[in-house]
Amino acid sequence: MKRTAIAAALALAVAAGCTQADATREANKQVTGGPEITQDALAYAKDNLTFKFESAIPHGSDITMLVGTVKNKGPRTVVYVKVAVVLQDEKGQPMGSDTDFVAHKLPFGENKTPIRANGSRQFTVKIKDVKPGWKLEKTQITILEAAVQ
Repeated sequence: MKRTAIAAALALAVAAGCTQADATREANKQVTGGPEITQDALAYAKDNLTFKFESAIPHGSDITMLVGTVKNKGPRTVVYVKVAVVLQDEKGQPMGSDTDFVAHKLPFGENKTPIRANGSRQFTVKIKDVKPGWKLEKTQITILEAAVQ
């Protein structure tokens, strides 16, 4: 039943013109009753989460999957994080970008495990239609939304 409700929520959000990331966020809120995305949680995430990209893996013909480690150096568990990722070349020119989730509470997909207080774990993000010539060490990540417990 829960998966049916999630699928219905995602379909409605996509039909309403939301991006996949926004549709996932809306489904997350409708099905799980949260988490509550707040400015305080966003500030906490920006102050306490650090990201390190370790590798990039081709994933199909048009998607690059980045693998990294996220570390939470604070006292609260982060249950939801939406990020923007920009791949850049040596000169800092954007070569690809997308939004993805580093943590969420939906029962499917990657990164559904919370980032525990004072803990770390691996995460993945997927970027579509990446131009050649980008450098992993030049990758920029920006936290857009967060929720904490």
